[in-house]
Amino acid sequence: MASASSNPPPTLSGKKRGKLRAAFTPLPSDLETAKGSLKLTLAIVEEALDGLPIPSAKGAVGGLLEVIKRAEVSRQALVIAKRSEIVTNGTESERKCRSA
Repeated sequence: MASASSNPPPTLSGKKRGKLRAAFTPLPSDLETAKGSLKLTLAIVEEALDGLPIPSAKGAVGGLLEVIKRAEVSRQALVIAKRSEIVTNGTESERKCRSA
């Protein structure tokens, strides 16, 4: 009898793969909720680590919170830059109309 591990997993191609990916892609609101929950949890853990004699544990959690904060600031800067580019240059379809 063949074992289940000897059979290769089924693969999807084309439209089926796109539909499957779309079905399992979380909504932006879900991602925002998860990110907010993670930040809150890390902040609570950082405060709880105050009284423990574990060196650098609080620093590690604080560092992770700082990385998250800087990533958010960077993302916001990119969004602002992109909006600014659209305002000054117009959308891609507007540029095509002007060049035609």
